[in-house]
Amino acid sequence: MKHPFPRLSTLRFIFIAVVFMLLADHFIFSGKRSYIEEAKRIEAREAEMVQPEPPKAPPVRVTPPDGKEYFEAEPVEPPVKTGKPPALPEEPIAKAVPDVVKPHVGGRMKIAIIIDDLGMDVKHSRQVLDLPAPVTLAFLPYGTKTREFAKIGKEKGHHLIIHAPMEAMDGKLNIGPGGLKAAMAPEELDAAFAAMLTSFDGYEGINNHMGSRLTQDKAAMDRVMKVLKAKGLYFVDSKTIQSSVATSEARDDGVPYAERDVFLDHVETPEFVRNALAQAEHTAKKKGYAIAIGHPKSVTIDALKEWIPTLKAKGIELVPVKDLLIEPAIVQSQAAP
Repeated sequence: MKHPFPRLSTLRFIFIAVVFMLLADHFIFSGKRSYIEEAKRIEAREAEMVQPEPPKAPPVRVTPPDGKEYFEAEPVEPPVKTGKPPALPEEPIAKAVPDVVKPHVGGRMKIAIIIDDLGMDVKHSRQVLDLPAPVTLAFLPYGTKTREFAKIGKEKGHHLIIHAPMEAMDGKLNIGPGGLKAAMAPEELDAAFAAMLTSFDGYEGINNHMGSRLTQDKAAMDRVMKVLKAKGLYFVDSKTIQSSVATSEARDDGVPYAERDVFLDHVETPEFVRNALAQAEHTAKKKGYAIAIGHPKSVTIDALKEWIPTLKAKGIELVPVKDLLIEPAIVQSQAAP
């Protein structure tokens, strides 16, 4: 009969085998696992030491104190001038003499108020027409009531200009039908502008609706100014971007021009509009005149109804913007030999 338990020699063999396996695991496999883990730890430390490339900063937008919503583009760095200056042409050239602002009769301070975007919002456009004259009314050429309201505004003693749609920096912004864009071929831009100038009667100039891209385009603005010069019209730069070249092109082409000083209502609160009108007064005290632009909004209309009757006591005259134009005189002069 066989013994039910293993023999002593067999137990001794199993014990030795187990000890051997434990020693092998400790000195061989455990060491190997430790090596792998250490390698992973080193790799992780090296990864932490490698700094990722910082993300590019978003475009810096022009944000003047009077409202960033009108300033859409990145600041334009001035070109770096290198090499010798170009030689002067030998033939006579047209040069603009220093600008001359029309004199302020009696030395009184003058403020022009322009109301943009007229002709679309019927209710508020009618309320603007009822403001004391002379307010400068800037009508959108595609406004549903532009022609009718422009005629009424003229009869009430207001001054009329076209609020000309021009391309903004943000291509997603809808400038309206028939607007002028930088990508237009010259003849296409001319045709669009010619159609715009037939939108209503009685206007004497234009200002830009949006236009932060187009007013930086020297070639496009030169074409616009040449048309204005031929038709005896003037240009008011709404100054939707600081790097606009509109007034410099107007000056070079002999077109009377002006620039906006204050936006009245991009924050729609009575306090903001009142403060903006006070800023216009402060500007007029410093340089003798100021140009402010507002929109057909209830807060703006209400503030103007309160403010306009106070001007006489303050020694301020409300005038159409045409009274504050800068008149560049173009003369022929011989180039230096």
